[in-house]
Amino acid sequence: MANEGEFPKQTNDIFYASEANTFHNDTTANNAKISYTDASDVSSNTSFRTTPSTVITAGSNLSWDGNTLNATGSGGGTSYWSCSGVAFIDEDVDEVNSYDASNGVMKRMSGEVAASVTLPHGATVTGCVVYCDTSTDTWWLYRAEINSNTAGTIMATANNNTEDTSISNSVVDNQTYKYWIRGEYTDQDDYRGARITYTL
Repeated sequence: MANEGEFPKQTNDIFYASEANTFHNDTTANNAKISYTDASDVSSNTSFRTTPSTVITAGSNLSWDGNTLNATGSGGGTSYWSCSGVAFIDEDVDEVNSYDASNGVMKRMSGEVAASVTLPHGATVTGCVVYCDTSTDTWWLYRAEINSNTAGTIMATANNNTEDTSISNSVVDNQTYKYWIRGEYTDQDDYRGARITYTL
């Protein structure tokens, strides 16, 4: 580990304030800039800690121009959560369903199913879609307070195989809320999976 004033810095080394020419945080533009006193000793794939508990990692939202490490945007770009059809649970435990372990498909005769959703705290949901062999039935993305046993609030909804990008309450709050997808079926359907798009 490199001490204060020592270069080159390695992954997880501490970056000390005394080693920076400037530190600039433009909250309006959502950009951050750190300038190093010895730019030649810093590579574009190195992580630094501004304090022992904060890590800055060069990645998709960070660029090194030979003198300045620039952080652009509010987070890590676009990410995805997905699940297979076998992740869905039938609301009726007596209903006979079949699962295909080789392709992750759940076949539902009629009624409703649900799958729990786990997303990073603070993520912003930008889209949701549920895939099925038919497009006539409907899915919903819900949230509700963690200790609630009442109906949840709909964040997104559409027919199967159609993505909804108009998300209500789009910022994930895992401290307060739980999240899940509900699917309703009127005929024998092959439930294939679901995908949620989000940004950090």
